[in-house]
Amino acid sequence: PGLAEKFLGFLDVQSQGQETLWIDTRSYNIVINAYAKSGNKNAVKRAESLLLQMEQMDSKVKPNILSYSGVISCIALSTHHKIDASSAEEILRRLEMRQEIVNHELKPD
Repeated sequence: PGLAEKFLGFLDVQSQGQETLWIDTRSYNIVINAYAKSGNKNAVKRAESLLLQMEQMDSKVKPNILSYSGVISCIALSTHHKIDASSAEEILRRLEMRQEIVNHELKPD
């Protein structure tokens, strides 16, 4: 996941000042999923941080259902994070709030 996050940083730098973004929602989702599969002790914290970055961006990089489910998977698969349903429920609440805000662009399965 470290290399994937460095690549995300590279894409972000390359996108600055450009009309066309090199970085997009899919780029972030790839990194979130890399953290979910990594077993890294900071995976949950980093995945949640990336999701928060996406939620706060004003560009076309916005979280989608895969972004939220990737973070929930990261929480569920973590061996280093105190497994707590409330963490996953909080991510689900954020998805539901965002869904209301963006006129139902995101629909949980």
